[in-house]
Amino acid sequence: MKSKLRLDEIPCENEIRLAAGEKGEKTMTRITLARIGKNKTVCYAVEELVRCLKVIDVELMIDVRLYDAYDASVKSVIWVGVDKALASLVPPVRDAYFDDAIHIDITHGVGVITGANERSVLIAAYRLLREMGAAWVRPTDDGEILPHYTVVSIDAHVSEAAAYRNRAICIEGCDCYENVLGTIKWIPRAGMSGYYFQFEKPLTFFEKWYNHVCNDLYPNEHVSKDDILHMVASLEEEIAKRGLLLHYYGHGFTSGPLGLTADGWGLMDDADIPEDRRHLIAMNKDGVRTLHNRMPLCTNLCYSNPEARSLMTDTAVAYCESHPHVDYLHFWLSDGADNICQCPSCTEHVSEYYVMMLNELDEKMTAKGLHQKVVFLLYHDTLWAPLKERFRDSDRFVLMFAPSGRDFRTSFAGLDLSVERALPPMKTDGKTTRVVAVEDNLALLRAWQKVYGGESFDYDYHMCFARNRDFGFFDLSRVMFEDMKTLADIGIDGMVSCQMSRCSFPTNLPSQMMADALWDRTADFEKQSSRYFREAYGEDGEAVKEFFRTVSAHLELKEGLSVEEKRTAYRELKRTVYELDRLLSRNHGARGKLPFAVWKSWDYLVYYREMLLYYLDALIAGCEGKEEERTEICRAAIRYLKHHEMDVYKTLEFWTYSSLLARECGFKDPILKTEDQLQL
Repeated sequence: MKSKLRLDEIPCENEIRLAAGEKGEKTMTRITLARIGKNKTVCYAVEELVRCLKVIDVELMIDVRLYDAYDASVKSVIWVGVDKALASLVPPVRDAYFDDAIHIDITHGVGVITGANERSVLIAAYRLLREMGAAWVRPTDDGEILPHYTVVSIDAHVSEAAAYRNRAICIEGCDCYENVLGTIKWIPRAGMSGYYFQFEKPLTFFEKWYNHVCNDLYPNEHVSKDDILHMVASLEEEIAKRGLLLHYYGHGFTSGPLGLTADGWGLMDDADIPEDRRHLIAMNKDGVRTLHNRMPLCTNLCYSNPEARSLMTDTAVAYCESHPHVDYLHFWLSDGADNICQCPSCTEHVSEYYVMMLNELDEKMTAKGLHQKVVFLLYHDTLWAPLKERFRDSDRFVLMFAPSGRDFRTSFAGLDLSVERALPPMKTDGKTTRVVAVEDNLALLRAWQKVYGGESFDYDYHMCFARNRDFGFFDLSRVMFEDMKTLADIGIDGMVSCQMSRCSFPTNLPSQMMADALWDRTADFEKQSSRYFREAYGEDGEAVKEFFRTVSAHLELKEGLSVEEKRTAYRELKRTVYELDRLLSRNHGARGKLPFAVWKSWDYLVYYREMLLYYLDALIAGCEGKEEERTEICRAAIRYLKHHEMDVYKTLEFWTYSSLLARECGFKDPILKTEDQLQL
């Protein structure tokens, strides 16, 4: 017999009333979900409500009805869907296709779940489940937490609009099918709205995994490019089922005019360039037109050449015509720095030619009646705004601010945004200036905003580059959280996060904090992080939170410390790791007693403990000048991860840990694959 459940036992913030019957009284609870219409996203929202509610209470009786429209005369149901009659209940948004708002108003199991669009309805369904105690602490199949209790009545009242339009994740890293699917599933559960497949065909991310380029203990699985494309087609169906906004392409438009493909950072030789296309390539300082670092993806074109611009824009138009399901087309220049054309004809800054080309693209798309928004990129040399060219139509375009060289130890929130700063100097010799200071990056953004006043988002790298520095992820999570809250203050409408699909080891705190702040920019970091750790680790969650706070503080040391001070900090952290053992033993030994997802959080923490100790020992050896010992420790750490990769592969990118050792410990050894070997 299930016990009575008190309200204070449920980790919820909005009102949820649950009552059990009196002692000896038999109760039967039935709820009726009245689905409005046949939209596949609303259908999926109802399916998810039924699935999760039946896990929460297996004895709960659920009826599902289908109606063409909302009918006020039908009582005793929970309406689920979008209808004109319900529109006034939903918080207003600028554009109901792109923006999200939810409205949940249920009293005694009767009411409505609706939103600005069908995607919002799915987000609302997950929000209701979260208010009932559900949680998704990782984007994996072992990250779902559904509590168990008797549901006699549901009362929930939430009416909110997302703080930002753009709330998406971009594919990165080495990925198998289920890694990407897990991320797609997690996105609406976390209140986010979109997914981005890089390149014309995102082959390289899957090839790296199925070829096991990072771990020679596992054989090449010989998954073909065609196999991967069929996986991607299936994943696009999953994206569409959830009504998520779909972003595509980015780098690669500079390759098509050369008759080359660039679905990754693969290498080619100069001889691969068709001679009748060579004149389209950017000229280097030596007067030679050739591939930059042998990579088509990283090679710019001669943008003063109308033929080069026309071929690029024609490629984009053809892509949009054949991919009507894509919402955002990312139209970028090359991924390479230090290769802006130095020919006599390229007299203007590259941003002048970029805006010129964007206007030409808009004219062609408008003539064809194409609907896609075009995302243009502030990155490398195009961080500097044009002085002459202007956009003719801002509605077509979306500005993407990508400060890839920024310092992630400083948040946007830590700056005085009222101060007008001088722009960092721009090189004119074909070299690219790496802009590190956050305030310098924002100064460059301000200059672009004087040229362009339309839609925009941040495309940032907290969980791609920066996570290699903070192996505790706590300080990084705080910076990410504060960055998201501050985006509106710097004139940016949201975030597309360039991050590894597998970046939830040992916790998913950074991504969860990002999602929380993108939905509600008034949220409090301490409150939200405490909730996350409570959900992920149970009653000892607060202790785990403080552990990771300590790890970040001891690893992200202030500059200027002596070698001895650093060694002391690392040794102190080792003692903190050993102090965690009591909690690890108690919780990891409670398999079968804890919810599986909670136990799994502790299981990942066991592996993290070992990897952290290897890392600390390597850092200490480095402080003591024991180079051979440090190298051997790093080798042992890599061997450990290779042998246990399948235990953690859902949450950890192998490259993340190996690059941490390379960056912070100076570890270079044949045991690691070289960067050239990782190019596919």
